[in-house]
Amino acid sequence: MDLVWAAALVAAIDLTAEALGWHALRFVTKPLVALLLAAAVVVRAPRVPRALGIGLCCAAAGDALLLLPGTRAFAFGMAAFAAMHVAYMIAFAHLGRGPGAVARHPWLVVPIAFAVVAVGAILDPQAGALALPLALYSALLGGMTLFAIDAAGRNGPTAAAALAGGGVAFMASDTLLAFATFAPGFPHGRPTGLIVMLLYFGAQIAIARGAIAASSS
Repeated sequence: MDLVWAAALVAAIDLTAEALGWHALRFVTKPLVALLLAAAVVVRAPRVPRALGIGLCCAAAGDALLLLPGTRAFAFGMAAFAAMHVAYMIAFAHLGRGPGAVARHPWLVVPIAFAVVAVGAILDPQAGALALPLALYSALLGGMTLFAIDAAGRNGPTAAAALAGGGVAFMASDTLLAFATFAPGFPHGRPTGLIVMLLYFGAQIAIARGAIAASSS
């Protein structure tokens, strides 16, 4: 079986486990998705910068940490995903040739920057000791999204749609998670968790497929 499809299958199993409350199983299924995608990138796209595979391994670590209770585990999970964003930005910067979409259309920075600032203005006062890490993480998230969109402009339509869509879906997933975690009164039950994970898995799979398509073009 293709490793990307295997990752999608494991993602479906993890979403089922989330819906049914099978928490123990998710310590296997949740990080396994990113690890399978890392293997897919290494096997099918050897020309893709190694930073992407490293980023996916960081994501797997973050996935496991965020399943643990407590603020410390949450903070370490944020750190793992922050490292992932840095690795992704390095990888995206080397995908394709020529000027990217953001380089050609600088106005694309505006909606992403606005979203980062708006989320910070709303959530930082509610985040307590995590306000500064949250602000830094949000900046990295916005940066990763812009790098993904920029890389989309240097590649063919299949890779472009996957890279840009993956970056935007990742930002949507993490923004929803941040509101569910820090905003008083925001729905944070199982339905919200399922939407967060659906967007997250979709983003990771899209990014991996986009990188593979970019490598083969």
